[in-house]
Amino acid sequence: NALLIPMKRGKKLLGLFGVSNKPGGFASRDREIVERFSGLAMTNLSGVAAKLALEQSEHRYRTLVETTKTSVMVMQNGNYVFTNPAGCELLGYDRPEELMGRSALESIVPEQREMIRERFARVADGHTNPPILIGILRRDQTERIIESTSMPITLHGEDAALLVGHDVSSRLETERRLEESRENYRAIAENSPNALIVHRDNLIVYANEKTAKLVGYDSAKALKGRNVKNFLLPDSEETTDVRAETLERGAPAVSFEAIK
Repeated sequence: NALLIPMKRGKKLLGLFGVSNKPGGFASRDREIVERFSGLAMTNLSGVAAKLALEQSEHRYRTLVETTKTSVMVMQNGNYVFTNPAGCELLGYDRPEELMGRSALESIVPEQREMIRERFARVADGHTNPPILIGILRRDQTERIIESTSMPITLHGEDAALLVGHDVSSRLETERRLEESRENYRAIAENSPNALIVHRDNLIVYANEKTAKLVGYDSAKALKGRNVKNFLLPDSEETTDVRAETLERGAPAVSFEAIK
């Protein structure tokens, strides 16, 4: 003989709790006792399941933090207590252990330290800081620019700050060089002795001052948005169309046009 009690979570059957081989069979009192034991077993199983789920969640989070290219660091009482490999590399250290216990402010360029103190104070008050650009000092005292945000967390039952950032130094340098190149091109175009026009679908998007003087306008800005064909003699329009088709095919085109 056997007495089996279903173990359920909601409507889902997780298993059976049972006893068997009682001489003389099972009475209603036996069922009550077995149900109590099954409840205890169910509680223990739920605890084990929750622990396993937590461990799996922590493992996934740890894997994400350890493999991301974004710097993830934790600060308590003003000092680093955790960094992932990306944070370690960002500051120029070989191992995360070398950063433990170091002051976070020492990693900030001097001119921004007071502002960073204020941000740390906001985190201590429970606020999340919006992303900003921060200059940091690496181990070799070279500088990098990062985009960083910080937010309050709890670590081992104590208040802490989560610092998240990524290096934007290369992007900013590329943007600086691009803007410098644009300025150089603009200076060359503006000071050119030749008339220069850029048009798209026959509408002028750029003209230098030499062009404005050539067609009798006071400034180059007044030409923007006008149809370039309005400044050509009728005999030159067909030549312009042929040249545009040649350029669209990726071939160089040279022509002489008469303006009015």
